[in-house]
Formats: sequence, C-alpha cells, structure tokens
Amino acid sequence: MSEINITLPDNSVKTMPISTTSQQVADSIGSRLAHAVVVAKIDGNLIDLNSPLDKDCSLQLFTGDTPEGHDTLLHSTAHLMAQAVKELFPSAKVTIGPTIENGFFYDFDVD
Repeated sequence: MSEINITLPDNSVKTMPISTTSQQVADSIGSRLAHAVVVAKIDGNLIDLNSPLDKDCSLQLFTGDTPEGHDTLLHSTAHLMAQAVKELFPSAKVTIGPTIENGFFYDFDVD
C-alpha cells in the first residue's frame, strides 16, 4: 500500500495511506477535532472532508468557530434551505442565495 506525507500547521507530518480523507486525518488526531471539523484546506484549496488525498500535501482543518468553517456552515445551510423549499414548493425557482456577514438568504421566484 502506498503512503503519503501530510504536513499539519504545526509542521508535524502524518504518514497515512494514499486515499486517506481529511476526516480520517482528523480522526487520527482526536475525537474532539473529528466531531468538530467542517472543512479542510489542502495546499491552500478548500475541500470537503471526504475527498481522498492522493499525494503529499499540507493540510489545515477548520471547525465551525473559524472564519473558513463558519462560512462553510452558512453556505451549506443555505443550500439545505433551498432544497427544503424546493421539496415543499416544487414550482419555486431558486434565484440567488449568497452568504452574508451574519447569515444567509435565498431569493425564490414563485407563482
């Protein structure tokens, strides 16, 4: 099995099997982090926690109390709300739904 080296923000390196996910790295660090993490950054790019890591990289993990984690939660919640509205009102057309400083909103076109 091939392995990759994952460099963490404190410059420690975890050697993990190729195709390890960011969530699995969080699990290996500790259960508290594993339950709190909401998004990861690989080599400067945000990724979801279930994307497989296929090469050596730098990894940052973000919880909901960080700007990156908070923005991710707002963005995901906005999409969840839009899906719920579409299920309740199938003819509703989703128009725009950005996150804003203190939350998010969606505009819908309904007849």
